[in-house]
Amino acid sequence: MRIASLSPAITEILFAFDVQDMIVCTDECSDFPEEAQSIAHVKDATAVDPRELYDHEVELVFTLSKQQENAAEQLRARDFSVSHHDPHTINDIYEMIHNLGMMLQVEDKAKELVLQMQQGFKDVKRKSGLLPSRQRVYIEDCSDSWLTEVAHIAGVEVVLDESTADFSVAEGGRIIEKALLQRPGPRLVDGARYLYGWAFENLH
Repeated sequence: MRIASLSPAITEILFAFDVQDMIVCTDECSDFPEEAQSIAHVKDATAVDPRELYDHEVELVFTLSKQQENAAEQLRARDFSVSHHDPHTINDIYEMIHNLGMMLQVEDKAKELVLQMQQGFKDVKRKSGLLPSRQRVYIEDCSDSWLTEVAHIAGVEVVLDESTADFSVAEGGRIIEKALLQRPGPRLVDGARYLYGWAFENLH
């Protein structure tokens, strides 16, 4: 199987499945793990030039989110096999991982990855439940729907006004890698850990 992964989140999931050898090209934002950076990139993941995919002899294209719906439809119209996903909740993300595992015949690895995420979130929630109060966090350019769930697990509350926040994930604020919160994949657990860490530090 020759795969074009046009989403950094899906690229991370495929690496977690240990099927990265199937990936022949990715979007330009697929930068994790480090090995992903050596894979060929397409120029524009939201308006892919089919010639790029033909050049890589792509057999299956993965797209993600509403922003790539048009690209997915256009590629299907050019007879590409496209698997499009648009998760909105953490459970949606789990379902997406299971579906990817079934498609690539790595169901056991998909189940293991979901269990790891569930356990990771459970561990963070257990710790955050001991916090004396919920810190308010402002996260720049990050309105993804699963974020509220991740924040709740971490024991914090997302606010839309930076001036009301106790700490900020933004330029000029207290920065963590926003990819840990914006990509619907296994590193959301790391994002929850970081948010909990900031909250713990602020309260102690």
